[in-house]
Amino acid sequence: MFRYGLAIYVGIQNPDKLLNDNLCNILHQLCKKYLKTGIMFISTEGIICRINDCSYSKNDLKNFLEDFVIATEKTVLKMD
Repeated sequence: MFRYGLAIYVGIQNPDKLLNDNLCNILHQLCKKYLKTGIMFISTEGIICRINDCSYSKNDLKNFLEDFVIATEKTVLKMD
């Protein structure tokens, strides 16, 4: 187990509001599931999710990333 702060960066230039909202929701849900609730910062270049004082394992991060990719793909396909 590691105990550090995390910053998760999702880079996307000039996303529309719906995409930003969906990505923030995905990040929020997965952070709660695998890590710890984070604070979202949204800009025109993407999203930063900052989590302070968070314990996690390599397996937690692996599962988080796998689920993020799957959830994002499903969300984007629904938006088309």
